[in-house]
Amino acid sequence: MPLSSWMLNEIRNLDFYKNIVTLFHMNQAHQTKIINSPHYAALIKFVEAINLKIEAYWSAAGLTYAKPSKVFVHSVGGKYAKLATYRDRDGKYEVESVYCFYDVATGDLYKGGWSAPVKNGKRGNVNDADVLNKFNHYGPNYLRG
Repeated sequence: MPLSSWMLNEIRNLDFYKNIVTLFHMNQAHQTKIINSPHYAALIKFVEAINLKIEAYWSAAGLTYAKPSKVFVHSVGGKYAKLATYRDRDGKYEVESVYCFYDVATGDLYKGGWSAPVKNGKRGNVNDADVLNKFNHYGPNYLRG
């Protein structure tokens, strides 16, 4: 589902995600590593856009039993940062699942399990113009063909 122009305007106006790294109290070394990533600004835009895409899906589907999940940076390892979905449970965010992995050096995004990206899991780069078309509200799309 491509993003509409109003959603893109909303992305530019969001303040909530300006500090996506420190929301879950990562240690200082991990914060520094991800913030100093050459693709950090693009990562923030990607996360903001994905969260809007999730909200749009919940709204279109008429889901009202809970608040939509949010994607945040969960942890940073030697090469990858893990992005995970979190659910707001009465003001306390609890992790639900891995959304994708982000290569800190290159900006590449990968499908993966809880502990690591999968082989042949690359789904795009945070700087790609069409990267959002390769992801849905659950995570990276499956490869076709």
